[in-house]
Amino acid sequence: MSTFIQLCQKVASESGTISGTLPTAVTGQSGRLLQIVNFTIDAWRQVQNSRNNWNWMRKEFSGSLTSGTAKYTGASFSISDFARWVSETDSLTLYLTATGVSDEGEITFISWSDWRKSFGRGSQTNNRPTNVSITPANELAFGSIPNDSYTVNGEYHTTAEVLVANADVPSLPERYHDIIAYKALVLLGEFDEAPTAIATAQRKYNDMLSDLERDQLPVVVVGTDPLA
Repeated sequence: MSTFIQLCQKVASESGTISGTLPTAVTGQSGRLLQIVNFTIDAWRQVQNSRNNWNWMRKEFSGSLTSGTAKYTGASFSISDFARWVSETDSLTLYLTATGVSDEGEITFISWSDWRKSFGRGSQTNNRPTNVSITPANELAFGSIPNDSYTVNGEYHTTAEVLVANADVPSLPERYHDIIAYKALVLLGEFDEAPTAIATAQRKYNDMLSDLERDQLPVVVVGTDPLA
């Protein structure tokens, strides 16, 4: 496991421009050490944003639907790190809260245009939702409009995590933590205009990125067989 400060120290050491075990903290730095801290922060952000469907950035949620209310944001379900909804088949379920989980069943994702045609126009009769869509504003829109209190369970993708304190640990699997340092070294090499340093760091980054993609991206399935 690597903490934020340990990643910064790895970047400093492998850059060949800093001697000793430095920096000793991620705050209060200036000059070259501040650059190293900032490039490490940016490297972690870029790793997370390099793909939009990393498995480690996928989380479950549970929330309540209110009678008469069709649309819900991440904040509606008290999700603080929300980026977007997972809209895969069978990824969202719903049950009448008063009845409990014995009533739980899947609801079907439909397009926003289909939702507007079926549930967003004219006079509507509130009922148990059987469909859901994602609005242009990144809301979940349920149809029919709920006629009672329902509990919904599903998944979402998180926003990029930011490293702040010395002891912060990146949320990706531990064995891939060094990819952050390699990306930071690439950024540092670009800043220094050092082609040799960039090439070495980029090779290490690319090798680990390939392993990370195999491990942390969803398997593409065609029919019933995974796509190699």
